[in-house]
Amino acid sequence: LLTLGFAMTAKADIVDGKYVEPKWSIDPATYQESLYGYRDWWEAEADAEIRQWAKNNCADIKDIADEDQRYRACVKKVTDTYDTMYVNPHVYYTLRDGKGVCADFTALTKALCDEVGISAHISYGVLAYDSHDMLKVTINGTEYYSDPTNIKSGSASMYQMTPGYVEQGTYSVDVVGSMYTGAGYGED
Repeated sequence: LLTLGFAMTAKADIVDGKYVEPKWSIDPATYQESLYGYRDWWEAEADAEIRQWAKNNCADIKDIADEDQRYRACVKKVTDTYDTMYVNPHVYYTLRDGKGVCADFTALTKALCDEVGISAHISYGVLAYDSHDMLKVTINGTEYYSDPTNIKSGSASMYQMTPGYVEQGTYSVDVVGSMYTGAGYGED
Protein backbone atom coordinates (compact mmCIF):
# COMPACT_ATOMS: atom_id res chain seq x y z
CA LEU A 1 0.00 0.00 0.00
CA LEU A 2 2.87 2.39 0.77
CA THR A 3 4.38 1.66 -2.65
CA LEU A 4 1.01 2.20 -4.34
CA GLY A 5 0.55 5.47 -2.43
CA PHE A 6 3.99 6.66 -3.50
CA ALA A 7 3.32 5.73 -7.13
CA MET A 8 0.04 7.63 -7.08
CA THR A 9 1.51 10.79 -5.51
CA ALA A 10 4.83 10.87 -7.33
CA LYS A 11 5.78 10.19 -10.90
CA ALA A 12 6.94 6.61 -10.94
CA ASP A 13 9.61 5.35 -13.34
CA ILE A 14 9.31 1.70 -12.28
CA VAL A 15 5.88 0.08 -12.24
CA ASP A 16 5.55 -3.64 -11.51
CA GLY A 17 9.30 -3.96 -11.99
CA LYS A 18 9.27 -2.38 -15.47
CA TYR A 19 10.45 1.05 -16.60
CA VAL A 20 7.62 3.40 -17.53
CA GLU A 21 8.32 6.66 -19.35
CA PRO A 22 7.49 9.61 -17.07
CA LYS A 23 4.41 11.66 -17.91
CA TRP A 24 6.06 14.82 -19.18
CA SER A 25 4.35 18.21 -19.19
CA ILE A 26 5.64 18.82 -22.71
CA ASP A 27 5.67 15.93 -25.18
CA PRO A 28 9.29 15.48 -26.33
CA ALA A 29 8.11 13.91 -29.61
CA THR A 30 6.24 17.07 -30.67
CA TYR A 31 8.44 19.71 -29.00
CA GLN A 32 9.01 22.91 -31.02
CA GLU A 33 11.50 25.54 -29.87
CA SER A 34 9.38 28.31 -31.39
CA LEU A 35 6.48 27.51 -29.02
CA TYR A 36 8.48 27.50 -25.78
CA GLY A 37 11.54 29.70 -26.30
CA TYR A 38 14.04 27.07 -25.19
CA ARG A 39 16.43 25.45 -27.63
CA ASP A 40 16.21 22.08 -25.93
CA TRP A 41 13.09 20.18 -24.86
CA TRP A 42 14.50 19.28 -21.45
CA GLU A 43 14.93 22.97 -20.53
CA ALA A 44 11.32 23.76 -21.48
CA GLU A 45 10.20 20.68 -19.55
CA ALA A 46 12.12 21.79 -16.45
CA ASP A 47 10.51 25.24 -16.64
CA ALA A 48 7.01 23.74 -17.01
CA GLU A 49 7.55 21.30 -14.12
CA ILE A 50 8.80 24.08 -11.81
CA ARG A 51 5.99 26.49 -12.66
CA GLN A 52 3.34 23.81 -12.13
CA TRP A 53 4.88 22.87 -8.79
CA ALA A 54 4.76 26.54 -7.70
CA LYS A 55 1.10 26.88 -8.73
CA ASN A 56 0.28 23.77 -6.70
CA ASN A 57 2.22 24.92 -3.61
CA CYS A 58 1.55 28.65 -3.19
CA ALA A 59 -1.95 28.73 -1.67
CA ASP A 60 -0.78 28.98 1.94
CA ILE A 61 1.76 31.71 1.07
CA LYS A 62 0.06 34.14 -1.31
CA ASP A 63 -2.17 35.74 1.34
CA ILE A 64 0.67 36.64 3.72
CA ALA A 65 0.56 40.45 3.74
CA ASP A 66 4.10 41.18 4.94
CA GLU A 67 6.49 40.80 1.98
CA ASP A 68 9.42 39.68 4.14
CA GLN A 69 7.32 36.98 5.82
CA ARG A 70 5.89 35.93 2.44
CA TYR A 71 9.42 35.47 1.06
CA ARG A 72 10.55 33.58 4.16
CA ALA A 73 7.55 31.27 3.69
CA CYS A 74 8.65 30.61 0.08
CA VAL A 75 12.16 29.69 1.19
CA LYS A 76 10.83 27.54 4.03
CA LYS A 77 8.47 25.66 1.71
CA VAL A 78 11.40 24.71 -0.53
CA THR A 79 14.01 24.02 2.14
CA ASP A 80 11.64 22.00 4.33
CA THR A 81 10.60 19.86 1.38
CA TYR A 82 13.86 19.23 -0.47
CA ASP A 83 17.23 17.81 0.50
CA THR A 84 20.46 18.97 -1.15
CA MET A 85 21.91 15.50 -1.65
CA TYR A 86 21.59 15.09 -5.42
CA VAL A 87 23.84 15.61 -8.41
CA ASN A 88 22.41 17.36 -11.51
CA PRO A 89 19.13 15.52 -11.98
CA HIS A 90 16.38 16.82 -14.21
CA VAL A 91 14.03 18.79 -11.96
CA TYR A 92 11.46 16.04 -12.58
CA TYR A 93 13.52 13.79 -10.29
CA THR A 94 14.02 16.60 -7.76
CA LEU A 95 10.25 16.95 -7.46
CA ARG A 96 9.73 13.20 -7.38
CA ASP A 97 12.50 12.34 -4.91
CA GLY A 98 12.61 15.48 -2.73
CA LYS A 99 16.29 16.10 -3.47
CA GLY A 100 17.99 18.70 -5.59
CA VAL A 101 20.93 21.00 -6.19
CA CYS A 102 21.29 24.78 -5.82
CA ALA A 103 19.72 25.40 -9.23
CA ASP A 104 16.63 23.45 -8.16
CA PHE A 105 16.30 25.22 -4.80
CA THR A 106 16.73 28.60 -6.50
CA ALA A 107 14.34 27.83 -9.36
CA LEU A 108 11.63 26.48 -7.04
CA THR A 109 11.93 29.51 -4.74
CA LYS A 110 11.89 31.88 -7.74
CA ALA A 111 8.76 30.20 -9.12
CA LEU A 112 7.01 30.55 -5.76
CA CYS A 113 8.04 34.21 -5.68
CA ASP A 114 6.50 34.69 -9.13
CA GLU A 115 3.26 33.12 -7.92
CA VAL A 116 3.02 35.24 -4.76
CA GLY A 117 4.06 38.61 -6.21
CA ILE A 118 7.67 38.94 -5.09
CA SER A 119 10.23 40.24 -7.58
CA ALA A 120 13.16 37.84 -7.98
CA HIS A 121 15.88 37.09 -10.54
CA ILE A 122 18.18 34.09 -10.68
CA SER A 123 21.83 35.02 -10.22
CA TYR A 124 24.39 32.58 -11.57
CA GLY A 125 28.03 32.39 -10.69
CA VAL A 126 30.72 30.40 -8.94
CA LEU A 127 31.07 29.25 -5.35
CA ALA A 128 34.03 27.13 -4.23
CA TYR A 129 35.10 26.57 -7.86
CA ASP A 130 31.70 25.18 -8.88
CA SER A 131 28.66 26.65 -10.63
CA HIS A 132 26.15 28.07 -8.20
CA ASP A 133 22.75 29.79 -8.42
CA MET A 134 21.12 32.10 -5.91
CA LEU A 135 18.43 34.77 -6.03
CA LYS A 136 18.35 38.51 -6.21
CA VAL A 137 15.08 39.26 -4.47
CA THR A 138 13.39 42.62 -3.90
CA ILE A 139 11.75 42.92 -0.49
CA ASN A 140 9.97 46.15 0.45
CA GLY A 141 11.80 48.01 -2.33
CA THR A 142 15.33 46.83 -1.47
CA GLU A 143 17.20 44.22 -3.52
CA TYR A 144 19.06 41.49 -1.63
CA TYR A 145 20.98 38.38 -2.49
CA SER A 146 19.40 35.27 -1.05
CA ASP A 147 20.66 31.72 -1.31
CA PRO A 148 17.99 29.13 -0.39
CA THR A 149 20.49 26.27 -0.55
CA ASN A 150 22.93 27.83 1.89
CA ILE A 151 20.21 29.24 4.14
CA LYS A 152 19.28 25.62 4.79
CA SER A 153 22.90 24.64 5.46
CA GLY A 154 23.46 27.67 7.70
CA SER A 155 26.23 29.12 5.48
CA ALA A 156 24.17 32.25 4.72
CA SER A 157 21.42 34.27 6.35
CA MET A 158 18.12 35.05 4.56
CA TYR A 159 19.35 38.23 2.85
CA GLN A 160 23.05 37.65 2.33
CA MET A 161 25.30 36.69 -0.54
CA THR A 162 26.95 33.44 0.44
CA PRO A 163 30.58 34.17 1.37
CA GLY A 164 32.87 33.31 -1.54
CA TYR A 165 30.17 33.57 -4.23
CA VAL A 166 31.22 35.39 -7.40
CA GLU A 167 28.30 36.47 -9.57
CA GLN A 168 28.74 36.06 -13.31
CA GLY A 169 25.32 37.34 -14.36
CA THR A 170 21.56 37.11 -13.95
CA TYR A 171 18.87 35.50 -16.04
CA SER A 172 15.97 37.57 -17.33
CA VAL A 173 13.04 37.89 -14.97
CA ASP A 174 11.10 35.27 -16.98
CA VAL A 175 13.62 32.46 -16.53
CA VAL A 176 12.82 29.84 -13.93
CA GLY A 177 14.15 26.51 -15.26
CA SER A 178 17.70 27.17 -16.38
CA MET A 179 19.93 24.68 -18.15
CA TYR A 180 21.09 23.51 -14.72
CA THR A 181 17.64 22.24 -13.72
CA GLY A 182 17.59 19.77 -16.63
CA ALA A 183 19.62 16.66 -17.22
CA GLY A 184 22.66 17.13 -19.43
CA TYR A 185 23.02 15.61 -22.88
CA GLY A 186 24.67 12.52 -21.45
CA GLU A 187 21.76 11.83 -19.10
CA ASP A 188 18.89 11.74 -21.63
